[in-house]
Amino acid sequence: MSLVLQEISQFNCAELIFVQGAYDLTDLIPEDFTIINNDRWELGLSSSVNCALDYCQKQGFDQAVFVFGNEVPINKELLEAVSLTSSPVAYPTYKNMSFRPVKIQSSLWPTIPIDSDNEVKIFHGFDSNVVTTIEILKPHVIIKTLSDLKKLETHL
Repeated sequence: MSLVLQEISQFNCAELIFVQGAYDLTDLIPEDFTIINNDRWELGLSSSVNCALDYCQKQGFDQAVFVFGNEVPINKELLEAVSLTSSPVAYPTYKNMSFRPVKIQSSLWPTIPIDSDNEVKIFHGFDSNVVTTIEILKPHVIIKTLSDLKKLETHL
C-alpha cells in the first residue's frame, strides 16, 4: 500500500483522499492525503466509494479518480490520461478487461450503487456512450494473496 501511496502522491490533482475502514491506518498515510473514516466499512466496497464521493461533493469537485491501495505499480501518466479525458467516465483496459484508475464525473455519482460489493457494478456499469477506455500494454498486479506478492516481483 505504501508504494501505491507514494506513487499517487506525485499525481497533480486538487486533493488526495484516503478512505480507511476497519483498521486505523493513519500512521501509514502520507501527510499530503486527507483521511476519511468509513464507519460503514462492513457494508463493502460501495460504502467506501460513496464515503469518498460524499466528501468530494461537499468540496465541490467535478470528478473523482479512484485507485486502490492493493494495485501496483501505479503509472502517473495513466492517471493523468484517465483524469484528463473529456468523457464522464474513463478507465484503462487490457485485453477487454477493465482496470483502475477510474474517473467518474460528478453528474454520475448519484447512479453509483450504495449497497454493492460488486466492483463491476460500482465502476463499470455505465452506458458505453459516456465511457472512454484507454488500452494499456500491461496490467497492474492486484495483491490479495501471497502468490500475488510474488507476481509483483516480476512487475517491479
